Amino acid sequence: MTAHKFLLNGKPSLAIPAAMQSLRLGTEVYGDGSAKLVPSFLLLAEASIGVQKLIQAQDYISQGEWVVMRAENSSPQLLSALYRTMGHMYFARNLISSAQYAFAEHIYQCTKSNEDKMTIHCATGCFHLGLVLQKLDNIDGQLALFQKAASMWQQFLMITVRPTQTKDKCSDGLKGKFQNFDLQNSIKDEGLNILLAMKKFCSEQLEQNEEDVKVWKLNFTVHHALALLYFVGDRFQEAKQCCKKGLSAAKKCSKEAKISSEEEQHLQEYLSHLDTISIHSCTTKQ
Repeated sequence: MTAHKFLLNGKPSLAIPAAMQSLRLGTEVYGDGSAKLVPSFLLLAEASIGVQKLIQAQDYISQGEWVVMRAENSSPQLLSALYRTMGHMYFARNLISSAQYAFAEHIYQCTKSNEDKMTIHCATGCFHLGLVLQKLDNIDGQLALFQKAASMWQQFLMITVRPTQTKDKCSDGLKGKFQNFDLQNSIKDEGLNILLAMKKFCSEQLEQNEEDVKVWKLNFTVHHALALLYFVGDRFQEAKQCCKKGLSAAKKCSKEAKISSEEEQHLQEYLSHLDTISIHSCTTKQ
């Protein structure tokens, strides 16, 4: 299991030796001072944050930053990753203004890249910046950033996920596939974690005010994105539940937080696709 996977699974202590091994191998191959080492420094920093070793995290970030600053024409991808980890470290130290700046710079660097996957990284930045605004009691700002993050995932998945006809011993019907795109499992897992966190936020906000149409719109967008992510992961029952909850949320939205007919129709079509899937239990002869 990779260091990134350990981090996503909430096991930062196990991520440290994996990231350290990656750093050693990278140093042997590329030498000291190579930009290729920066991801390993940042993984070590993230893992150190996870185990509350913030001074150590700052040291790893500083080493990564030193390499980036020495390199000519560092890529937006590398800079965005650096600022994102800085944001996490500042947030953990409760340095809210610094965290706000770092996540904003992370988002800016993401927008400078033309790579499709950077849209997803930008969505992650919007989510974390939303958490920063929550610390500042700016719930409206948090809601707007969460809507932006959820919409980025929703639009990305609407474009890239396609139902594909399949027939095997476990299923007979349609399965979700990425079209002309390969999304790493670690990114899918991170997206799932973020969307589930925003789903929880919606539930908490609606408990306080069931008439908040902006929260209902976010609720729709989150469930739409979750449905597609579950669909592509062959988690059909969960995808079906999210389709139904999303369509129910759409009915709660008024003109000031209107759901587009294209989005609502897309979700309805996927619910229809899911209704055609027949899942059979796979049994192995003893």
